[in-house]
Amino acid sequence: MKDTAKNVTDTGECVVNIMSEWYVEAANHTCGDFPPEVDEMEAAGLTKVPSVTVKPPRVGEAAVQIECKVVHSYDLKNSEGAVTFNMFVVEVVLFHVHEHVLDNTKPERPRVRLEDFRPVSRLGGNTYGLTTRVFDLLRPKITPAPTGSDRG
Repeated sequence: MKDTAKNVTDTGECVVNIMSEWYVEAANHTCGDFPPEVDEMEAAGLTKVPSVTVKPPRVGEAAVQIECKVVHSYDLKNSEGAVTFNMFVVEVVLFHVHEHVLDNTKPERPRVRLEDFRPVSRLGGNTYGLTTRVFDLLRPKITPAPTGSDRG
């Protein structure tokens, strides 16, 4: 079990820090094969910020930080029965959004400005992805099929 999964299992809490382009190299540095006694955030030069509702710290460079509590955890196994992955289902207890990415023109419905946030996703192994374009699709309006009493 990697350090992050062990920490989440031991504490029942975690913080999801969404990467942005401006610190992706430092974030990637935390993925190194460090011994357990090495603090990856410190080694990468990232800023630890105390969380409000959970024990693990947040990454100060992350424009979006999500404090979470574990609801369920699952060990996923390969065809030989060996655990190869740990999956955590979490409850979000608090969101933090830096002002420089927040569009608060509609206070009743604030949103994150994607063009300022510039999120990066880790796709597996050494592969990352950039979210540079989004679009909206209207949901289809589905008319319920008539029931037996509705048919003439």
